[in-house]
Amino acid sequence: MLIPLAEYAKKHGRSIFSVRQKAQRGGFVSAHKIGRDWFIEDDEPYLDERRNDMEKNRSYLFGELLAIWEWAEQMSAPRGSDIPLKTLDLKPKLIHHPAEIYAAIERDVGPRVRANTPPEKFEQIQDWIGEILEQLDDIDGFTNEELDSAYLMGFYSRWRKIRPDAKNSI
Repeated sequence: MLIPLAEYAKKHGRSIFSVRQKAQRGGFVSAHKIGRDWFIEDDEPYLDERRNDMEKNRSYLFGELLAIWEWAEQMSAPRGSDIPLKTLDLKPKLIHHPAEIYAAIERDVGPRVRANTPPEKFEQIQDWIGEILEQLDDIDGFTNEELDSAYLMGFYSRWRKIRPDAKNSI
C-alpha cells in the first residue's frame, strides 16, 4: 500500500528531509512522485548503504583498535590517579606508523590493563581486539602505510558502542 513519504519517515524514525532527498536521488525502489507529493510502499525497508564497506577499511579498523585500547586504559586506571594515558600520547603518531604504534600500545598499555581489569572484562576486550586483528589480517592491512581519515570514523563508531560501558567502573 502506498503511503506519503512523511508517514514513511516517521515510521522509520528518519527526518522527512533525508527521506525526501533519498527518494529524489533514486534511493528507493517504490518511491515515486504523484503531483507534488512523494509516495512509497509502506513495506519498503529503509536501507542505509553509505558505509557498506567501511568496516573492511584498514584505517577504520585501526581507529576501532585505538578506541578499544583508550577505553580499556581509562577504565583500568586507578580512580583519581594522575598517571598520563599512554594511548593519548600515541594517538597522533598512529596515523603515520599504525603497525609500529599499535605494537607500542599493546606493549605499554596491555600489561596495565591486564593487571587492573577483572578477567571477564579483559576477556571481552581481547575478543574485540581479536576480531579486528582477524579482519586486518584478512585484508593484509597490518602495515605501517599511513592511515586515511576513515580511522576517525572507526574510532568514534567503536567509542560510541563501548562508551555506555565506560560509565561503570571496571
